[in-house]
Amino acid sequence: MDRAQPRKALAARLPHRRRAKVACLSRLYPATGLREARAAREEAKRRALERGIDDILETPTTCAVARVLLAKIARARDQLLTFCDFPGEVEPTNNGCERAPRPAVIQRKVTKGLRAKSAADHDAALRTTLDAARLAGGQPFGIILQTTTF
Repeated sequence: MDRAQPRKALAARLPHRRRAKVACLSRLYPATGLREARAAREEAKRRALERGIDDILETPTTCAVARVLLAKIARARDQLLTFCDFPGEVEPTNNGCERAPRPAVIQRKVTKGLRAKSAADHDAALRTTLDAARLAGGQPFGIILQTTTF
């Protein structure tokens, strides 16, 4: 079977702009399918990011603080593009980690905080348990019952 046939059938079902994109991809990557074209695009983006990191690391500087920062970037270089190796599994930003404590901070502001250290510790433990349950896809109330019943 001709490899172009499925692409032509797909292109016929897509809106005009998407059809043009599929046709363009078919010309750019004639021997491969759309999945391979997407993988090639992602690899090209990764190479561009790596070139950008190279440019940053090769920047000459006389500032001691900048040299320290460049050294840290060089040491963490293999970890900087982890999101490219695991697309969809690892986020390129830490927005989720930054947003996770927001409900606790808002509650603390509204209620003027917790008066006792032990109450703050219990609240932190409870919130950690609830967040872990949500991330695991479990029911938070069920997790609380499991952890508090003997």
